[in-house]
Amino acid sequence: MPIKYARGRAQPISRAFYLTATLFSASCGLLLLSAGALADQPETGTTSLYFHPPALENLDINLVSETSTGLSQRVGGLGFELASTKELSIITRDGNFKGFGGGAITHIGGLSFRVGPVNYSLEPLRIEVVEPWKYEIRDAEGNAWFVLEHMQQLIGDDGVRLELDNVDLAMSPWLSELIRRPDLVGTFMGSANIVLDQMPKALESANVPNGLEATSGDVCAVPVNSGPIDVELTCAT
Repeated sequence: MPIKYARGRAQPISRAFYLTATLFSASCGLLLLSAGALADQPETGTTSLYFHPPALENLDINLVSETSTGLSQRVGGLGFELASTKELSIITRDGNFKGFGGGAITHIGGLSFRVGPVNYSLEPLRIEVVEPWKYEIRDAEGNAWFVLEHMQQLIGDDGVRLELDNVDLAMSPWLSELIRRPDLVGTFMGSANIVLDQMPKALESANVPNGLEATSGDVCAVPVNSGPIDVELTCAT
């Protein structure tokens, strides 16, 4: 099935401006929980990928085939059902989800790109955890094509469903080398959405195995400072 893009959903690369305002707390204590200690791993959900058309076309990166297996949460995007998340570990603080500590999410279906005369398969689609809030889309050889980061965390009212929304999809160092444009590392390529219908069971800090160090790759949900904060967005074209 040919991919269909929704016009007006994104701006060309040269006019894509992003601001990530993050408030840090020096008192954030995060604990890494091993996947082996988790009894309930999520097995259902969907990852949605939207590739900004000019980002691919201008760099002669061609999406030649795709096997969509799920309903996309991104307009004009592709949806892929989760196949397994058993490799995942999570980071928690006071029983709250604070990112992934390692592992991967594999999917049913995937993509195939042509760069120059060569076709590259990303099927099954696989997302590897690099940092608590930074992930990579990799092929079967382990090459990282795209980097996923800068996202919004949404937890369902029941505390079970996890959604990572408005995830930036950027060019990886490996892909920039493949197209011989190392200056384009981190270039905006699209957006993503990851839904886990069932999060791993949260473990209290007392159950964390000894020897695991605190992780500083996350931010606190509530800042330590109080008072008004002014944020001004300015875009000059």
